Amino acid sequence: MTADSWSTHGLDLGPDTVTKRFRTGFREQSEREWRALTLLDVHAPGLAPTPRHADLAADESTVVMSRLPGGPLRGQRLDDRQLDALASAVSEVYGAVPAHVLDEVPVRPGHRQYLTGRIRAWAPPARPRVGPEVGRLLL
Repeated sequence: MTADSWSTHGLDLGPDTVTKRFRTGFREQSEREWRALTLLDVHAPGLAPTPRHADLAADESTVVMSRLPGGPLRGQRLDDRQLDALASAVSEVYGAVPAHVLDEVPVRPGHRQYLTGRIRAWAPPARPRVGPEVGRLLL
């Protein structure tokens, strides 16, 4: 499946692998995908797909991973067992990578620290016509 204008990537589903082919201009997403897969492979093996290989330098970068058993849950009503399993897996994913390792991961664009820095870089310095307390908050 090739990526369309509404998605960042296309998927090729093989019997044992999944290949994500990222559209031109979406290299950062492929790098984040690869980083997440490799971190989870180390800290929560078996919970997420196993990273197989990636070509992150290509114009249309690719990430290849193992294919997990099962089927999509999207659009289906989950029974209690499925919901409990999903909640458990999501909790494990979010807690799997130690904080000191996450401290080394670049901040994803769109996160508060990134956006705050971008806004400060874009906004021209202004001399506020307010009291000193409010002026400090504006900077």
